[in-house]
Amino acid sequence: MRELVASVCLVLSGCGLGIFKRDTEEETGRYARECEEPALPLGFGEALSFHGGCTDLVLFARNVDDTVQLFFRMNGIVATANAEDEVQVQTYNLPASGVTLNVNVGTNLSDVTCDDVMEGVVNVAGTYIATAGVAALVVEPGSVDTDEWSATGTASLDLEGVEFVDGNNCTLELGSMSFDEIPVGWSPG
Repeated sequence: MRELVASVCLVLSGCGLGIFKRDTEEETGRYARECEEPALPLGFGEALSFHGGCTDLVLFARNVDDTVQLFFRMNGIVATANAEDEVQVQTYNLPASGVTLNVNVGTNLSDVTCDDVMEGVVNVAGTYIATAGVAALVVEPGSVDTDEWSATGTASLDLEGVEFVDGNNCTLELGSMSFDEIPVGWSPG
């Protein structure tokens, strides 16, 4: 019967190609989804050659084709660095509250990241969410512009042992990656 259901599902909707189902250890009749093949190859982080940043605080890295983008976000650390006039150092065990770290796969991904002019259609085909690893962030204060309501600085981020999981339970290992002294705090526009 399962083969018939699987065949009908495949013909009608594709049913998550690249995914197979197996009984869980509890044998409850439910199925656990497992990854057959992730959307990105091992070592994908090496191709993310363009690094950028903005606001308080976004850092991103993308490949040349703008089809893979690593995105890091947290709020308030640039303002804190400037208000205290001190370097801010934070280490996060991922996943961490208040920290977003993911990898997006699609086309024209960075068109609206740290940019207020959309020049094309952004298509996010899939997102991997960080589920393990360490993110070490250092933010150095810059300048405060009260007329522009902004406080600038530079951010450095070291990622170690980071793993991402997508909605199909596919795991990607980033390994290590660094952002060095990226200008942040400025607002697009």
